This record gives sequence, structure tokens and C-alpha cells, in this order.
Amino acid sequence: MPSQQPNGYSTVEWSEFQEAEPEGTKIYPVLTLPPEIVSEIFLRFLPIYPGIPPLSGLLSPLLLCRICRQWREIALSTPTLWNTIRMDITKPWDDDKAAVQLELINAWLSRSGDCPLSITLTDSSDSPLAAQFLQAAILRCARWEHVDLLIPFEHLHFIEGNMPLLRDLTIGPNEIPDRHGLQVSVFDRAPLLTHVVLTHDFVPYAIRLPWGQLTHLVGLCLFEHECTEILSHAVQLVHCTFSIFGSAEPYRPLPHPTTLPCLRQLVLDSSDIGGGNPMKVLDNFALPGLRTLHVHGVRYHLLATFIRRSQCTLEELRINNQTLSEEEYREVVESSNLDAE
Repeated sequence: MPSQQPNGYSTVEWSEFQEAEPEGTKIYPVLTLPPEIVSEIFLRFLPIYPGIPPLSGLLSPLLLCRICRQWREIALSTPTLWNTIRMDITKPWDDDKAAVQLELINAWLSRSGDCPLSITLTDSSDSPLAAQFLQAAILRCARWEHVDLLIPFEHLHFIEGNMPLLRDLTIGPNEIPDRHGLQVSVFDRAPLLTHVVLTHDFVPYAIRLPWGQLTHLVGLCLFEHECTEILSHAVQLVHCTFSIFGSAEPYRPLPHPTTLPCLRQLVLDSSDIGGGNPMKVLDNFALPGLRTLHVHGVRYHLLATFIRRSQCTLEELRINNQTLSEEEYREVVESSNLDAE
């Protein structure tokens, strides 16, 4: 007579565990170790937090649950084995398969106890269960610490609640939303949020973030005016990297240069394909604390003007895709107080 599925097991896990149990009844010396030592060994088996293991396979914590009953009990009683998860809803699952995956994810997150969470959620599915996957993560948003959200824009409004632990965020809708829609603001209650990565499809007009508290910011695809707008609000930034693209919109500089006193490292990359002009960003700012500047294809005299306006002492200056004469090179070096060697 088959045994009943106990609490704490998802359907797929219980089936696999029953198949593995006869092999797991053997006695091995490792089973004599204290549970706390075994638990620590298990943690060393996984990627270092906030790294995320796969849901299945040789690098998944589920594997530890399939060796023997004792190891399974130790694994299930170690919440930090389960506080990282990747939820990928882009696969073309049928509803039955999606339901099984949803059951597994809920069981996984329940095992994490009260631990801070590292979550990656990728969703481009039309499945009616997609919102339920998102809801499983949102129910634990008070424990979010490191989060990647690559989901349809229309699903962002589901996200609400206090996020007192959230520190790192990667965000971007996987489709560019309607420019005339309402702006979404879902991270105003994340007081510790300081590190943000904006993906290729992020658009500031659709998603508002607490720019004023950020210290580290990466934007993978932004127009010149978007970079300027974001920087004008991000007064606490220390490190910033933008990939800049040109825009057909008229260039509208800020009325007066804005001072960002904390910014120490700025990278403004503009490929030939993107056609962005970093000086359309730099012209709007004074950066007195700047120590490292990487720019792409700027005119030397405009760059020298920016450096003099900022009154910064650069330790590293990198100008990509630009040929300077010796005279131009010396002018830039002198204005930046760099060592010409």
C-alpha cells in the first residue's frame, strides 16, 4: 500500500523521493555527522547568496532531499537552503505543468522561513497561472532583499506592500509600455534600496523609482534626456553607468547645472549604433567629487569645460573612440589635474 504524501512535499518531489528511498536506506559514515554540520555542508554546496541555484538538477537543493530520509529532514529544516529562487514563466507550459511548478515554488518559498529572499522572476507567459506565480513572490515581499523583475508592465501593479529589506533591484518590462499610460510606483516603501539595474526596456515615464536614495545605478539603454532626468533626482549616487542612445526629441538642457556631490564614478557609453552624445548629459551637471570618468567619443574642449566647471580631481579618465592631438590631450589632462604620465 503506497504511503500518503506528507506535508512539506510537493507532488513531484514525493514521487521522486519514493523512487529513491530504497537506495537511501543504506548506512554511510557521513550520516553520523551532527545535523548542524551537515546543514553547513549543504550550504557550501549552493551558490553564495544572493546567487540562485536551479530549481532542478545537480546544483539544486532538491537533490539533497533525494539522497535519504535523514538528509531530507536536515535540508527541509535549513531555511537558508531555500531563500533563493528563480521563477521563469517564459516556458510554454500547459496548465497542468504550470500548476505542478507553482506547487513546487510555493513549497520552496515556505521552507525559507523568515530568511531574506533573493528572487529572479521572468514572465512573458500568457498562461492564466502567470499572475499566481507573481503572487507567490509578492506574498513574501517583506522579505525581498535582492530581486530581478523582468515581467510585463501590466503585471507591475500587482506589486504592493512594504519592502523593508530590499537592497538590490533589477527591473525592466519585457515590452515597452504605452507612453500615454499611468506611471507605476511600487518601490516607495523600500527604504534600504540603493542598488538598481535598469534593463534595456526600462522607461522612466512609465516606472518611477526612489531615485533620491540610490547610490549605485546601471542603465543598459537610455536616451540622453532620460539620463539627464534620472541624474537630476539621484543626488546620492556614488557609482553610475549608462549606455546612452540618441533621441529624435529636441535637446532641452536643464536651466542650471545640477551639482551631484557624492558621485565618484561615472561611465557614459555610447556606441556608434546608438548615436548618443554623452556631452548632452554632462553639460547639465557639476560633479565635484568625481574621481573616475569613462566617456565615448566626446569633443575634448567640451570635456575640459565640464571638468573645470566640476572642479573635480580625476584619478582616471578614459575617452573611447576618440583621437586627440598632443595639444588637446594636454589640455584635458591639465584641466582634470591628472598625472600626464
